[in-house]
Amino acid sequence: MTDQQKMKRAQEEFNDLCKFFEKKEWPYEKNVEELSIEADTRGFDLPINLKITVDVDFQSFRLLSVLPFRIPEDRRNNFAIAVNTITKDMTFGSFCLSYEQGIACYCSDLNFYSSVIGEDAFERFLFVSCCLIDKFNDKLLFVANNQMTPKQIRQYIDKVWEQGGI
Repeated sequence: MTDQQKMKRAQEEFNDLCKFFEKKEWPYEKNVEELSIEADTRGFDLPINLKITVDVDFQSFRLLSVLPFRIPEDRRNNFAIAVNTITKDMTFGSFCLSYEQGIACYCSDLNFYSSVIGEDAFERFLFVSCCLIDKFNDKLLFVANNQMTPKQIRQYIDKVWEQGGI
């Protein structure tokens, strides 16, 4: 696929993503030059900000959600262990930590290289991402605030899986 073909395909998928948000009446802001959108929602406890960018080269959507808190420097080691504990069992997306900045996020990708992404795929991509963020963002905040340990995160995850997952 040529660079021009990749760009054309990326723009088509970006337009379809925007149409999806409009159809769902989900407010969003788009940046046509960046091929990205930002949208907000709220989980049970914390706000969720989503930034979805079209990666032209990889022909995929990249979702990034920065968690709405900073991790104090003295809590980053435990936080990194907690993030690893959560992420190692996930099959969809991952939580990440910028150790130097004390910023954590959730990220996931949806590839469209050899397929057309339909409304069902967008819905599933966003639903699962938001569920995972909501399931763990408060627990990670507790770790950042020294109210929960990585061991307690492990116990919580085991309980979640015993009850059938997310």
